[in-house]
Amino acid sequence: MSYASFLFLFIIIPGSLLYFFAKKKIPTEIHVMKLGILFLSVMAVGYTTPWDNYLVYKGIWTYGAERVWGVIGYVPIEEYLFFVAQTFMTGVFATLLYFYFISVSEKKYPSPWKKRLSGVAFYISLTILGFYFLKLSGHYLYMGLILSWACPILALQWGCGGEFLLEKWKVFITAVGLPTLYLWAADAYAIKNGIWTIAETYIVPFKIGWLPLEEATFFLVTNLMVVQGLILFFEWKRSRLFATSKR
Repeated sequence: MSYASFLFLFIIIPGSLLYFFAKKKIPTEIHVMKLGILFLSVMAVGYTTPWDNYLVYKGIWTYGAERVWGVIGYVPIEEYLFFVAQTFMTGVFATLLYFYFISVSEKKYPSPWKKRLSGVAFYISLTILGFYFLKLSGHYLYMGLILSWACPILALQWGCGGEFLLEKWKVFITAVGLPTLYLWAADAYAIKNGIWTIAETYIVPFKIGWLPLEEATFFLVTNLMVVQGLILFFEWKRSRLFATSKR
């Protein structure tokens, strides 16, 4: 199977089905969803591109040349599309949960800094751990690159509004958990079938079936960034609407 076929079957089709379902169930929220996903997609491509190019340059993950259309830099074209497609699929699912299960209210939220700082402290700790793994290199290199790349963004998101994530924890956990489990299975399939390969030299000797721990961590943190970003965006839009209605 080519990378493009994998992308179409496992990411684009499920994302499109979720989108058409969302248009039926939450038609009035589609516009705000598009704005949020567009913003996150641009950020995902911009922030991930240099990092992912380094991974391929370093040989941490590789791909079969016959399985891709071509490359931009070191990375297959399909990989750039994957950044957007994953953001879209997870983003639509998170939007469905958010608007379908949460009624819009005029509640004004306080700023509970203890809640925010607890999340910030947690992700800063993981960032430090990531840099420590980078120093160790070898089998810890890939995990170090993931943690030092993703956790500063996750800390920033919690600093901007961690209380909203805690208040909507059921939606938050479901919106992160189900797409992550799905992408774990899809990634394991891709690795097993040689669509891409993860170098054993740079990963810890622990796998969940065919799935390296680092790949599991990657899809967890990327979905966290998408879901947290969208929830914060939706809460910001709600606060703007509330403020406007009070004028």
